[in-house]
Amino acid sequence: MKLYLYFLVLFVGFTTGFIPKILYNLASWSSVNHRIITRAGLWCSVLEFLKTNPKYVSPKRANELASVDREILLEGQVSGRLFRLVKSSNFKRAVKEIEYANADVDSIFKEKTKAAAHFDAEQFRESSSRLLRLKKQVISLIKDADVNEADCTKARKESGRLLHTLQDFYSHSNWIELGNNQPLSILGDKIIGVKDIAGPKEKTCKRCTPWTLWSRVDDCQDNLLTRKLTSGYHGGQDVKKPAGIGKCSHGGVLDKSRKSDSTGGINKDSSSRYLSPHYG
Repeated sequence: MKLYLYFLVLFVGFTTGFIPKILYNLASWSSVNHRIITRAGLWCSVLEFLKTNPKYVSPKRANELASVDREILLEGQVSGRLFRLVKSSNFKRAVKEIEYANADVDSIFKEKTKAAAHFDAEQFRESSSRLLRLKKQVISLIKDADVNEADCTKARKESGRLLHTLQDFYSHSNWIELGNNQPLSILGDKIIGVKDIAGPKEKTCKRCTPWTLWSRVDDCQDNLLTRKLTSGYHGGQDVKKPAGIGKCSHGGVLDKSRKSDSTGGINKDSSSRYLSPHYG
């Protein structure tokens, strides 16, 4: 059961925009954060497992779980109801361990400043390698968990880190803008090929235009130039934005690199224009 659940978790992909922690909820009230998306993915996995393995719950509870609308799993009260249906404090704790480990990728210095942890700075091959490494480690830890319970806790934390990076691929890259409406199937299995990534000297973005004459916020809805994979550079990370080429920035008021050529950015972390140039 443990392996089945984790394999499901590793392949859950979401393309919704999200910010890591709702610190700017007044400007971005409809944003969905990493923790909520992760919880929704975990519940989809649990519901699928219980649907095919009903012996783990009573018939009444199985019917209640089957009636859950997956389209509204992102609502907090639905998760609360599901926790009550499962009635397992250990399960609730396990979910929170994964959620908090996910959020930590944006708060722990060595992780938040690492471009490869976020698919930033066109680090597609490095980020792909990170997914492969974490996936391999999670599977190994789960296999050993029968003799060492601490391994199971570590596996959940590593799963949270993995899921954060996986989610960032969709909100930090131009995968959606290229017209894709399905997850990239090779993520977690293979390294993205060089031929699919914009070259180091290729201009990928044009300068954004002011949203209004009086606003410091840019209009970046049509700033992408490349038809290959690209992602924005973020000020303060370990991979610096090259000067004079016209690479994209992550963008938003929290990104210092947004003021360098090409100005603006492409992130979809939230539904706020102030935080996410490709908001919505």
